[in-house]
Amino acid sequence: MCETSGQDASDLICGGYQERLDFNEDGQLTQADVTALTTLMNQAGFRSILLGDVDGDWVIDGDDLTALSGQIGKEWGNASFYPQADIDQDGIVTTEDYDLLDAYLK
Repeated sequence: MCETSGQDASDLICGGYQERLDFNEDGQLTQADVTALTTLMNQAGFRSILLGDVDGDWVIDGDDLTALSGQIGKEWGNASFYPQADIDQDGIVTTEDYDLLDAYLK
């Protein structure tokens, strides 16, 4: 467990290792830091590997359902295949994957 008492929120000390978590440098750890991190990762070319996060914004929501619908019929080996859209991991994006993500979001 990290000791945070008396420290600035941007620096957490855990076993001698310092983590920078305040990505927007406002002195608070909030959703804004997640957004800032997402922006930095997207700018660096990182793609989400979070199953179901089809649009790559590190959040699973209705936008991913929309993005998944554009992936239906794509399979491993296809250059435009997104593994995050293959919810059941059978190698092809189908309406079953859509239904699984839709059920998760409800």
